[in-house]
Amino acid sequence: MASRLPGAEVIRIRPGEPDAIAAGLNPLEPAGAGGAGGRFPLQTHADLVKALFIRVLQAEEPFPQVLSAALGRVYEEAGWDLALGEPCRGESAYPTLTSLQRAASE
Repeated sequence: MASRLPGAEVIRIRPGEPDAIAAGLNPLEPAGAGGAGGRFPLQTHADLVKALFIRVLQAEEPFPQVLSAALGRVYEEAGWDLALGEPCRGESAYPTLTSLQRAASE
């Protein structure tokens, strides 16, 4: 797999390896957001995250609506315009699962 990504750094995640550096990922950050090349469209990414949560949790109403509103809110609070897929202000960060949980609880 790594050979399919010429020039890209590949990080190996091995949870059971005690000397390994802890690694994690933010599912609310689209692939390619920090690297070279094209960035995955933000609105599409948010829609796919929503679909994943709904499918995995076998969610029923009103969860999909709550999740959709919370996703929109956390990206907006983090400084993103979902429709354009661009930052609304100078510097934007991606939201986290913690911020998504908080927004869904409100």
